[in-house]
Amino acid sequence: MHSVFSFLDPKSIFEMQGMNKRCYDSIVPNYKPAWPMSKSDFVLVKGRKKFYLTTWSKNAAALKSTKLFEIGGDSAESQKEDTLGFKEIYFQFLMMQDKQNYIAFELTDEAFIEQGHHLCFDNQLKFKSSTKIAKMPARCMRPTIVPIKRNGEKQYVFIGGFEHRHCLLYTGLLKEKTAEVD
Repeated sequence: MHSVFSFLDPKSIFEMQGMNKRCYDSIVPNYKPAWPMSKSDFVLVKGRKKFYLTTWSKNAAALKSTKLFEIGGDSAESQKEDTLGFKEIYFQFLMMQDKQNYIAFELTDEAFIEQGHHLCFDNQLKFKSSTKIAKMPARCMRPTIVPIKRNGEKQYVFIGGFEHRHCLLYTGLLKEKTAEVD
């Protein structure tokens, strides 16, 4: 498969790249969708070590990010691996419960989830603590984690990843019975 650039002369390639840059510099930040956009909060991850709470409202120009924490590093938001209880987190294994509370699962042996951590931040989004939460009942290989609300409580369904393709309902942080396998 070839890129469109393989059919163009060098001057045309540079012109197209310049047009693309102008588009992202001037058009995208001012893009206003025809439908109302609700305010959304989500977490962006850079290199499995830096984590940002990002708020989207109105348009791309209104996108605001605040650094939650960095694993290692020299910034004010940096936390030691010993303090956090993990070395790195893949973006799909960090779940935001609300702006001050997150659930993080580190991969072991590059493939398995075993132990999770509850990360707490204060109202100014300064790191407060990392607490171990209930372990998985069995090693879980890269599941898809889906947040649900059941009985007024935020819970998580771990789809697949277990032997015999079982799923898991993770029902709480520090409760005695925290996981049910189907």
